[in-house]
Amino acid sequence: MRFEDLIAQPVKCMSHLYAWLGLSPFEIDPEQLTLGKQESDSHYRMKYPHRQSARIATPTPHAVPPWIQKQIETVWAWFYRLYYGEKMS
Repeated sequence: MRFEDLIAQPVKCMSHLYAWLGLSPFEIDPEQLTLGKQESDSHYRMKYPHRQSARIATPTPHAVPPWIQKQIETVWAWFYRLYYGEKMS
């Protein structure tokens, strides 16, 4: 499942995921999500702030330096071919 698809069609994607896992159907309301306990991002050494939201929304894009993007695409080439084949050069 691509992140972009989950954001664009959360109910459809989650229904598909539950079925794939063999779980009983569970309908989510993307406008009223239950928030979990706030985590400390410093524990995971994350660069960007961790925020929770009670609704699914498209995140604000941030620039990824070209050398990091190339490294990601090289290390995870199988993933990019599978999910973003049309964007690969």
